[in-house]
Amino acid sequence: WPAPEALSARPVPMSRNQRFLYYQGLREMSQNNNDAAYEYFNAAVRLDPDNAYAAMLLAPLRMYLSNPELTDSAWRQKSLDMMRRYVDRYPDDIDEGLQYALIAGMNDTMPEAIRVMENLMERQPDNTTVLAYLSQAYARNGDPVKAVEALDRFEAIEGRNSGVTLQKMSLLLENRDTVGAMRQVQSMIDSNPADYTARILKGNLFDVMNLTDSAENEYETARRMAPTASEPMGALMDIYRSRGDSGGLRQHALRGAAHRQHGH
Repeated sequence: WPAPEALSARPVPMSRNQRFLYYQGLREMSQNNNDAAYEYFNAAVRLDPDNAYAAMLLAPLRMYLSNPELTDSAWRQKSLDMMRRYVDRYPDDIDEGLQYALIAGMNDTMPEAIRVMENLMERQPDNTTVLAYLSQAYARNGDPVKAVEALDRFEAIEGRNSGVTLQKMSLLLENRDTVGAMRQVQSMIDSNPADYTARILKGNLFDVMNLTDSAENEYETARRMAPTASEPMGALMDIYRSRGDSGGLRQHALRGAAHRQHGH
């Protein structure tokens, strides 16, 4: 899809093939054959992404589809149907398929968005961009298990990613799968034992499970790993407050002051 600046640039010369596709699209539009026009303009854009002529004719359609409040539902559905027919006819057009899937999802037709993205993944199993969007679609459609499976596939291709692991933990907790969430955070610890923030995450998970003693142990481990870091100290103080442990709070405050003084 052309960059925005391409739309305001001066028209570029078109090749004979581009010109043919462009005028065929115009002819089909004049006869209200919108499906055919859409197909011709897409073909022109694929030949040359800087073809501002075809891009400008496609842009209003996408603008209206992406902003449902600008138009009525009947027009929007008709436009979506037009895009769907194009995508189903040309399933290997990955960019257009993903664009349509995202627009369908924005217009409250999440099952259709999932259908298209699953088809795209069959054609490009290693496309992590589609996988990331597919995971979000599963989650929005109320299927956290499939959302996590999609993120597992993402990490199998791209490698372990702490941000992705956090997403999986959140989805698993949403599904009340504390065992699965604990497995995820433990994998973070195993892959990078020196990362104290993973210990804090594990402590947070124990806290959610009302296992405050285990949470305190993890926070204390994080504090020993990073004595001057504020996060472990803050987490421990929250534990003491929740227990009404004024002695623990005082001891912790003194310990933090000592570390700060030693640091200076």
